[in-house]
Formats: sequence, structure tokens, C-alpha cells
Amino acid sequence: MPRYQRIPPRRPLAWRATLGVWAGAVVVAALLAALVAWSERLPAPRPARAPADTFSAARAWPALAYLADTLGHRLPGSPASARARDYLVARLRALPGVEVAVQDVVGVRATSNGPTAYRVRNVLARIPGRSRQAVLLAAHYDSPAASVGAADDAVAVAASLEVARALAAGPTLAHSVVLNLNDGEEQGLLGADGFLRHPWSRDVRAFVNLESAGNRGKAILFQVGPGNAWLARRYAASVPHPYGSVVGQDIFQSGLVPSATDFEVYTRGGDLRGVDIAFYRGGYAYHTPLDRAAAIAPGSVQHMGADALALVRALASRPLPAGDDDARSVYYDVLGTVMLAYPARVARVVAILAALALLLALPPAVRRSGVRATDVAAALAASLLAAVLAVAATVGVAAVGPYLLGRAHGWFAHPLRAALGYGGTAATVLLLGQWWLARRRGMAALDGEARWIAAWSGALLLHLALLAVGTAAGVGSSFLLAWWVLGGAFGLTLATGPGRGRRVLGALIGIVPGALLTLQTAVLLVALFVPVAGRFPTQIPFDLVLAAIVAVSTVVLLTAPVTTLQRGERLGLPTLAALGVSIVGLATIWLAFPYTPTRPQRLVVVHDGGAGTSQLVVDALDFVGPARAIAAAGLTDDAARSDGAFVYPAPPPPAPPPRITLLGERRLAGGGREVDVRLELAGAYAARLTLPVGRAARWRIEGIAADSAPASRRASFVAAPDGGWQITISLPDAAPVVLEATAYRRGPSPAAAALLQRLPRWTAPYALVVTRSTAQL
Repeated sequence: MPRYQRIPPRRPLAWRATLGVWAGAVVVAALLAALVAWSERLPAPRPARAPADTFSAARAWPALAYLADTLGHRLPGSPASARARDYLVARLRALPGVEVAVQDVVGVRATSNGPTAYRVRNVLARIPGRSRQAVLLAAHYDSPAASVGAADDAVAVAASLEVARALAAGPTLAHSVVLNLNDGEEQGLLGADGFLRHPWSRDVRAFVNLESAGNRGKAILFQVGPGNAWLARRYAASVPHPYGSVVGQDIFQSGLVPSATDFEVYTRGGDLRGVDIAFYRGGYAYHTPLDRAAAIAPGSVQHMGADALALVRALASRPLPAGDDDARSVYYDVLGTVMLAYPARVARVVAILAALALLLALPPAVRRSGVRATDVAAALAASLLAAVLAVAATVGVAAVGPYLLGRAHGWFAHPLRAALGYGGTAATVLLLGQWWLARRRGMAALDGEARWIAAWSGALLLHLALLAVGTAAGVGSSFLLAWWVLGGAFGLTLATGPGRGRRVLGALIGIVPGALLTLQTAVLLVALFVPVAGRFPTQIPFDLVLAAIVAVSTVVLLTAPVTTLQRGERLGLPTLAALGVSIVGLATIWLAFPYTPTRPQRLVVVHDGGAGTSQLVVDALDFVGPARAIAAAGLTDDAARSDGAFVYPAPPPPAPPPRITLLGERRLAGGGREVDVRLELAGAYAARLTLPVGRAARWRIEGIAADSAPASRRASFVAAPDGGWQITISLPDAAPVVLEATAYRRGPSPAAAALLQRLPRWTAPYALVVTRSTAQL
């Protein structure tokens, strides 16, 4: 009987395999991008005729329009603030069975800049439940000096009114619901601090705080806690439009975002457990004149309000656990349709299971593919080296614009430029790593399939190492790596097993889940951080920060997917394509102008009427500085420079200075003394008392002890009781000192208004009037 030799199947042409891999990658990438874009869709706003116990954006809108458009700026102590308060009280008192109170509170809040004394007026309401235990729903009705605060935070106040109406129209809940529509948030979280002094605060077991750092899109769950994973699970199980990620919490609580919300006061000062929900898209309008009601989509109002109503109702309908549960939570939504929420201890179990799955799947997959352990080790080294170099190279090229070309923030108005320029740079380096790996001795002898399995195995081991480090450090964002490792383990097993189509299916299972969640997170990070650059006065260009964010996101997103290109055996062309994208993106960053009228540069114009001097000071709130705006306005001739700001002489502002009245002095044992003064703000919304450098004092204000705070050379005052502030200043010695009082008013003065008219349309300036007076102590 003749013997036949087995002939292997004919190997497809390399260019055909390459074309197929490229086409598949493009299709999958396009589908993932489309899914992420689809996930940002807003719910349809409910009409005014919607059932009484549901949330309706149409019913909430009149409150938003009245607060932002009719009243405008609502600074503490102002007539507009009083009118807003009267409006809120009237709306709440019209609800049947709702108890309403105005809390007029004087207090002191200790800060790193010294004590802040305040008088705020919070609008409180209580919807009785079957028990006095309460769920707090909070928002602030004041506005910043820089805007009328439509999104920050009038939309949340309007949503809270509609939530209260819907709750009052529904059945009695197991627990009461308390509303705190508070005052003075923008001046240092003062209304929330004042609420903790109210008796109703002692009944609160959980809170929902509504805030804004933008004026578009969905309201994101970006903080939960401290601890209390049950809160995240309750949110995930109850809200109709889940949207949030523990990545936002990791970033916000790291201090990278220069802002704080009432969440900080409720959790740290009140030892309460709760959630922070806020808009973040459209951050270009935050604290600028662009923050108006017309810029807010009714669907955004519907999203925030419907979720807040469902969450408050769920919290108030079921038992509220004790506040000593410190279990941290990992939570994230999948395309805005479902949210996964589980305790950190479960996240550790998931990480261990993912590691076991990969370590069990790796040896047989490698063995079936004819790959050696040294090949996998080389692939791991290539992935690690490429990841490190990708981040370093991206940050390096980002430095070219601001440091060598003198052009920073060219991506500010168009974040896609950063995605192309910085993401393209990182992708080029990752592809170079695969190109080097394919030509390494030993790897070059393998066919495309085997090289892919080796490269993919190395990439998964890198993800596993990062997952172990992140999980051990308690970083909730490590859930992304768990999806890559777990999906990769199953995908690798399938891709190397028997059966037709296993490679494509294995690649999809191993890559798509992790890629989808990572892309969704990367879009969130860019949308959050790009506008933040406009109000982040860093000492280094924000280009470097954004480049690092994009590079790290690209490394997590592409480290595993780029290994599939090993199958095509043509890595040079995709590398050149990525390089081309990078060059085009970087060129647009370096050559383009950063700002537009809708995405403007933030400027502040201060008319400083100091003792014996008066001047206009123009400064920017970002790294770029005001020089371009000043040049475009033709204002450089008469300007002096001071720490990057432009200073112009001006007549005194038509505003009275704060008044300091000496009331008495007492000598203390040991050589110290106490001086009693009265401070009157003369119509300003805030003031500050400052002692000379090197002189510190303890401040006792209106009989409220602030001695528990460290001695400070300054103290701040927001609004004022009738008759002004009575202050006792304790000095350590008898040496005379000069006390300076600085008062702040929302501008502009006539001189500042004339300057504002000349500034270009691509700026968003706001004006302050500062007056000063001094007294010898």
C-alpha cells in the first residue's frame, strides 16, 4: 500500500492576511466608538402632563429659568439671593404635608487659609416618612461671582424641587426626606457646614448631593462613600439611567481636580454616607458667563432629576444600614444601560479569579501554538518596554509645544487633536515594540499565528502585573485590567483550540470587553480634564498632564489589540499610519489657536482700589496667561507686568471700602493682648482680614470659638449679620500691627467695563471690585 506524505494547507499570501487583519481592526474600532457615542444619549424629557409621582423636566424648567435668567447672580447676602430664597420657600410650601424652614445660621468653618466666618440662609424642607430617620437631598442655590450659575447649581435646585413635588405626590415612604437647598457653597461649602448645626441633620442617615462642573450631557455618579458599598448597589439597582465610574472617584479624591463639593462637608464634618452626582461635560462653561439656562438640554435635566428621584425613593423605602460600614465599592456603567457595583473585597476576588484563569489558560495555549516560554518572556518585555516608552515619548513630544515653540494648549477647544497627536504617538511606540518583537531572533521563525499568541500572552501578563499592583493598592480603577485579563484568558483558550473561526471569535472575546470599557473611560477622562485645563493654574503646561492621561489610556487600550497585527506579518505600514496620525495631530496642536467663543480662555479683571492706589489687574486662570488676549485688545502700551498679570492705572472704584471700628483692647498675662473690632462689609459679599507676614493671631468671631483652629494671619467673612461682624483678635505680644481689610464685590466698575469691551470674543472674563482699608492695632 503506497505511503502518502501529509501536505500542509497552502499558506495565504501575507498581504491578504494583513489586509484582513487591518479591515477587521478598523471595523471593530468603529463599532466600539459608535457604541460609546451611543451610550452618551440623553433620555427624552418628560412633559408637564407626566404622572404626578414621576419626574418631569418640563415641570422643573421654570425654576431653572427663574433662578438663572430672571435673578442672575445670587451671591450670599445679596437682594437676588433673598428673592431666590423667597421663591424656593413659596414653591415648597405649596406642597401638601411638607414642613419648610429657613435656617439663618452664623458659623465659622476652619480652612487651610484660616477661619471663614459666614452668615448663610438655607432653605430646608422635610417630607415626613413613617420614621424620623431621613435621606438628605442637597443642592446649593447661590451662584459664583463669575456666572449666573445655571448649571452650577440652579439646575440641581430645580431638579430637587421637582423631586420633592413627586415624592409629596406619592405614597408615604419608610423614612423621611430632607431637602437642603443651601447658601454660600461657592464661598467655601458654607451652607452645608451650616446645615450640620440644624437639628434635622441629626436624623440623616444617607445623602444625595447634586452638583455640576459642566453644563452638558448626563449627570455622573462620581463619588460614593466613604465606604458603604451598599450605596453604590442601591444606585445601580434603582436609577433608570445609570451613569458613573469609580475612575472618576479615584481621580477626584486624589486632588487632581481643583474643586470640592458639599460631599466633603457631609462626609468629613458630618460623618454621613452619601453619593455625589454632577454634570461634567461642557466644563468650558463652568464659572463663566456661558453658564446660562439656554445652554442646558432638557434631556440633561431629565437625566439628573429622574435618577435623583429614583435613588432618593429607593433609599427612603428600605432599611438604612448603620454608618459604620466601611466597605469600599467598585462601580461602573456599561454603555449607560446597566451598572455593576460590588464591594472592593469582591473586586479582589475577581482579580484573583482573573489571574488564575490566565495562569491556567496560558500554558496549554502556548503549547498548542508551538511557542516557547522564552518567546512569551520576550513578548512581555517588549510590551513593558513599549508601554513605558510610549508614556515617556508622548509626554516628551507634548513638551515641544509650550517649551520650544511657545504654544501651549492647542488642543483646548478641540480635544480630538489631543487624541490624535498624543494617542497617535503612544500607538506608534506600541507598534514599534511589536515590530521589534516580530524581528527578534526566534520570533521571526514563527508564523503569524504563533507570533500573535506569543505577543498576546506577553501583553496579558503585563495587564496581570498591573492588575496585581492596582488591586494591592486599593485602586478601584483596576477593574479595567481585570476585564482585559479575564477576557484574554477565555479568548486565548478559544483562539488556540479546535474548530473553524476560533481565532476571530477568540480575539473578539479577549479584546472587545476590555476595549469597550477602556474606551468609554478614556472618553470620560478627556471630556473631564480638557476643560479643567482652563481653570488649573499649574506651574507646568497642562499639555504634559493631558499627554500622560491620553498615553496611559492608549497603553491600556491598545497593548493587547496591537498584537493581532502580528498575524498579518506586515507591521511597518500600520506603524507608519500611526506615525502619520501622530504628526498630523501634533501639527494641529502646535499650529492651531487654543480658544473659540464657545470654548474660551477664562480671564479675571480686578479693579483693585487699594489704600492710596487704584489699578486694573488682568490675569488668566490657565497656564497660557493673558498676553495673547491683551495683545489682541491692543492694551499692551500702558501695561505693567506683575507675576504674569497686566496692570493698568485706573480711577478709584465707585464702591466704599470695608469699615474697621476698634471697640476695645485687653492685656493678657504673658504679654499678649486681645483687640475687639467690628467689621462692616459695606455691601460686599465677602471680606478678608489680614495681618502682616509673620504675625499670626487667633480669631474669636461673634462669640463662636475658633480657637480649635491653628493660629492664622488671616480670616475670611462671607455676608454679615446685622450690625457687622464682632471680632476678637488674640495677639501674642504688644507690638503694634496694621490690620488690612479687603472687601470683594461682583463687578465690573466703569473702568473695568471699558476694558472688558475691548477683550476678544474668544475670552470669558469676569470682573471683581476689590476695596481695602487698614487699622492700627
